[in-house]
Amino acid sequence: MKLTNKGTAAQPIRILGLSGPDGQRPVLDGDGVRLSGAGPTPRALMQVEGEYYVIENLEFKHARNGNNGAGVRFNGALNATVRNCKITYCDMGLQGNDRETATIEH
Repeated sequence: MKLTNKGTAAQPIRILGLSGPDGQRPVLDGDGVRLSGAGPTPRALMQVEGEYYVIENLEFKHARNGNNGAGVRFNGALNATVRNCKITYCDMGLQGNDRETATIEH
């Protein structure tokens, strides 16, 4: 999924996974998902191309294309934060070229 909208420093776009009754994070599973990065196809389960995003409390797994499939990719993004996320079984966990600050917490 490509995220291209723009938030602001005061009002970032928040993508927040709410834990279930078992306390587990929601899972984005890339098994069988095409992540080639060719044309409009993203190279990650969540590809941030916008501004001021906070991605929080999610699990990303099985993001693979045989080379560089990522759980989360910053592609020319501006001020993105990934917080309290779990990224496993991917070619690459995080990938990118954030234009300002990419923050990874917990």
